[in-house]
Amino acid sequence: MQLELEERLQSEKREAASRRIEELQSVVGSHARVSIAIGPTKDMLVEEARRLQADVLVIGRSPQSGMLGRLRDLSYAVVRDAPCPVLSV
Repeated sequence: MQLELEERLQSEKREAASRRIEELQSVVGSHARVSIAIGPTKDMLVEEARRLQADVLVIGRSPQSGMLGRLRDLSYAVVRDAPCPVLSV
């Protein structure tokens, strides 16, 4: 029962994220391929880059301290493990 609820929640999150991304892409005129993965951030980024045989992985950095500042550490982990060049903006 718990597993079913978690799977349903993940599916709903994916659908909501997909709708929002489509809205944003429409506004800016983007037709970029989007992949939505749920899991540990670094692992999912590296896994998806590998699966898609990405030429480059573009990630953002946070200038903020605290919880969002942790993204800086995440950037280093992604750069270290990615199967392709990483552009951090």
